[in-house]
Amino acid sequence: MTTKHTRIVGAFCALAFVLALANLGCSSTTVREDLRSPGEYMDDVVLARMVKAAVFESLGQLEDERVRVSVHSRIVLLTGQLATEERKAIAGQAASEVQHLRAVQNEISTGDVRTVVGRTADSFIAATARRKISDLANVSNDQLDLVVDKGIVYLIGVVTRREGDAVAEAVRYIRGVSKVVKVFDYLD
Repeated sequence: MTTKHTRIVGAFCALAFVLALANLGCSSTTVREDLRSPGEYMDDVVLARMVKAAVFESLGQLEDERVRVSVHSRIVLLTGQLATEERKAIAGQAASEVQHLRAVQNEISTGDVRTVVGRTADSFIAATARRKISDLANVSNDQLDLVVDKGIVYLIGVVTRREGDAVAEAVRYIRGVSKVVKVFDYLD
């Protein structure tokens, strides 16, 4: 083989390699992606930080307590454990005072704090639920957020009623799930 042929074969191989790499990101699927624009997504990220700051500032030091803030389409979901109903109300009030929110759902539980073993079980439920959701034909994990706390699965996002029911049904029978709470913004 001549040098000219070697260069042509090398260029062809390089081109084939680049095209193969570019094709890795392509897929044919009917799954609807996140309906939020990049700006709306960033708004949710900023709002989550603002709500967290407001909640933690109002509660002061958390000792053996935890609060999780999830925001999807400007709807806030508060989960976790606090020692008293009064502290739960303070957290909910602090979250609701943040501007530009559509709604706040305070699902913080009070009383005993979840153990490491319990949180590990919740992580297993969440991973299993995400896998089951990804198996659904027309529902994407990008459309919703999923939070598991004390075996309760909280679903938050923008879906149709049919999709919301399908997601809830898919996760309802996972071992360890005690309840499914839908915090959806329905398209229909």
